[in-house]
Amino acid sequence: EEVLPEGMESLTITASNFEFNEKEYRGKAGTTYKVKYSNKLGKHGAEIKELGINLTADNPTQEITFDAPGQYELHCSIMCGTGHADMKSVIIVE
Repeated sequence: EEVLPEGMESLTITASNFEFNEKEYRGKAGTTYKVKYSNKLGKHGAEIKELGINLTADNPTQEITFDAPGQYELHCSIMCGTGHADMKSVIIVE
């Protein structure tokens, strides 16, 4: 288990064909997260456009601090086939 700096939390996002492993992920405003992304099946990406985040197999980790509460839509950034348009999730920041 990786040891994170004090105050940092981890958030893991896993993608398989046409879905993320959670319908919604939860976070806290003002907390820094080390977001880890992995593909379990297929070739996908995880993008949050308004935060400038795009995680892929080549770029699987990013540190993110959610400044404000709200909902951030997460969607697949790699054209992955017929289910691509429906491949969405949401990060809810409280």
